[in-house]
Amino acid sequence: DENDEDGVAEGEEEKMASHVKKQFGYFGALILQISLGAFYCWSLFLVPLELSLNVGRAPLSAIFSLATSFFTLSLSFVVPALISRIRPRTMCILATILATTGVFVASFCSTQMSIIPLYIGFAGLFGIACGLGYGLSQQMSSFAPFGQGLGTGLVTSARAFGAFVYAPLIEKKLDFYGPDVALRNLSYAIAVFGTVASLCFHKASIDIPLGLRRRNKLAVTDLETLRRLTDLRPHTIKMWFVNALGCFAGISVISQAAVLLLSKGDVSVSANVAAGVMYISLATTTGRIIGGWLCDRFKAKSVLICAPLIAAAAMFWASSTGSAIGSIGMPLSAIRFALLATGLSYGISQTAVPCEVRRVAGDGDFARAYGRIFTGFCVAGFFGPYVSGILFDAFGTYRVAFQLSGLASLLSSVAATTLKGEAAVLREKRAMELRAVEAAARNDTRYIDCTRTKENEWGPIET
Repeated sequence: DENDEDGVAEGEEEKMASHVKKQFGYFGALILQISLGAFYCWSLFLVPLELSLNVGRAPLSAIFSLATSFFTLSLSFVVPALISRIRPRTMCILATILATTGVFVASFCSTQMSIIPLYIGFAGLFGIACGLGYGLSQQMSSFAPFGQGLGTGLVTSARAFGAFVYAPLIEKKLDFYGPDVALRNLSYAIAVFGTVASLCFHKASIDIPLGLRRRNKLAVTDLETLRRLTDLRPHTIKMWFVNALGCFAGISVISQAAVLLLSKGDVSVSANVAAGVMYISLATTTGRIIGGWLCDRFKAKSVLICAPLIAAAAMFWASSTGSAIGSIGMPLSAIRFALLATGLSYGISQTAVPCEVRRVAGDGDFARAYGRIFTGFCVAGFFGPYVSGILFDAFGTYRVAFQLSGLASLLSSVAATTLKGEAAVLREKRAMELRAVEAAARNDTRYIDCTRTKENEWGPIET
């Protein structure tokens, strides 16, 4: 007996040591997200590239839209395939190589006097790398040394924090050297951060894939898993609309954050430009952390209902204000408030979405389900920045774009009210088991649920 107890104790110690070791992978995911935070610094390059390449706002905004599309396609289709086949360390190295190469290729746009390197490098390679890094980091949140909600919030906020760190450095490089040197130095920084992240993943020693491969429902013998997979499809459709509509305002503001605070005729990369990116990055980072804290204490559905209302109220209020000066047609104070409120709302929602998906899909099917839902981000990411650029070119103001973003946020909140909550799922489980008990009673047999993992999980059922 003593030998058995010692063996159990040693097993528990080994299990605990393995879990602690895997936490290095979680911190590697945080570092990788910070390195890819340059994705949200795109608006810093808008005005310098307009001057350098002699192009309009809409074509440059389309680059961010296309980058968002590649980001989402990578997360939706590439990540689910890779996460179930290769080790996390390999994915981290691949994301670092693609990101570094992409930004380095984009740095030749001024030298070649062409917008094509931006499409290939920033939109294509860097967008794919960001999708790989984001999907891997979301999967690693289950190894966080604290609550899963907060762990998810920190992972999602790390990228926005990276933009907050990068913004003042990019601003200085743009002022003194131009966009080509700024992009090239940015690629060096990504390579350094990515290398450190890869070393953390190596230390974690996770030598098996983290996800499950696609499987047919008919091959599932676990009734609970079958019920979950059956509920997943309608839940995914509803979450798609919640995510797409909720992201519209956030992505639109992120893509235009730098130029929102420029006054008419001021085409220099001034302190206001970096301030726009820093405002939205700080608000988004704070929102993601707050969203994780809220999801650990309240239902993710409730968070998804309330968060978009913050952005809707801010956008409608800011668009209703007037200003006698400035091409934006609104006071700078209103713009700053809208930036902060929208960033906060966007951050909270982007943490609540994966928490809600993980609750329904589970860890094994999380990457695939989250990837499908994230295609809504692709739609919002493509139309949001591009439509905002077109509306600005047409009206010389972001007022109409703000109103459209506010409406999208309001509809996201409405869509979130249709999600099936945990209480409804438990009622369905009770009803299913009650029907099984009644059917067994009619046949003079006894019903035993062999799929339960806990005895009397929902209490006794009377017939």
